[in-house]
Amino acid sequence: MTEHHRGHRDFYEAELHLKRKDGTWSWLFVRGRGVTDENGQICRVAGAAFDISKRKEIEYAGVDAEARARRSQDRLADAINVSADGFALFNAGDMLEKPYEKVSGALGQDSVGIHTGIRYAELIAILAETIVLENEDETSSNWFDRQMAYHASPEGSVVIQTSAGRWYNLTERKTNDDGTVLMLSDVTAMQLAEQDLQNRVLDLQTAKLVPDQQSEQLQSLAEQFAAAKEEADAASSTKSEILANMSHELRTPFNAVMGFSEMIKNELFGPVGVE
Repeated sequence: MTEHHRGHRDFYEAELHLKRKDGTWSWLFVRGRGVTDENGQICRVAGAAFDISKRKEIEYAGVDAEARARRSQDRLADAINVSADGFALFNAGDMLEKPYEKVSGALGQDSVGIHTGIRYAELIAILAETIVLENEDETSSNWFDRQMAYHASPEGSVVIQTSAGRWYNLTERKTNDDGTVLMLSDVTAMQLAEQDLQNRVLDLQTAKLVPDQQSEQLQSLAEQFAAAKEEADAASSTKSEILANMSHELRTPFNAVMGFSEMIKNELFGPVGVE
């Protein structure tokens, strides 16, 4: 309004927050121009005012919803990053939407190429070069082909050993929008325990103990191993389901952020920048 009074603009417009006589508040959008007298001085103002309270309520609701969505997203990211597992979310086009730190850490120094937008096949190619293959006849190319087939129809999980000496249980789940959640659970302790049990069984067999005693110890070790493996599998399955559900919940705040961003971009409720 001051700019118009000084002659810098042909009109004035403003949004005013006014208190009514009943104590309630309303928003008005005013627009007009000054009418000058014979001396060129503004003697009166002509214009119109519009009640935009509803529009402002929607705008503030959108800002509040976007802020809540950002807070929810940040809390989810923090929860995932402090967990012991690696987590990656791919969209329906098989492009990485969000890489979390634990995935990069699991893949070691060769994981510097992991970034938002990288394709699933590229990430698996990096992983194929960092794992220890199960036998001498297998190649990185063969493992890559098997993993891509698993990705097309994920069932169960895959255990991998990295060159850093860690074991991971790799699990995938499909999201409702045909995306993919990839999870890496550290199962190093379980694998070491399994190896220890196998070594103890081998020692018993080599020592040629009394048949009854040997059979009893072997049976006890087998039961211990079965119980430990069942417990570890159950824990891994539970963590996988939790992370899959978390990825689904992440979609809701993402949709809110994208929806209100589109409203702001298209200036559905007026120009951007008004205080």
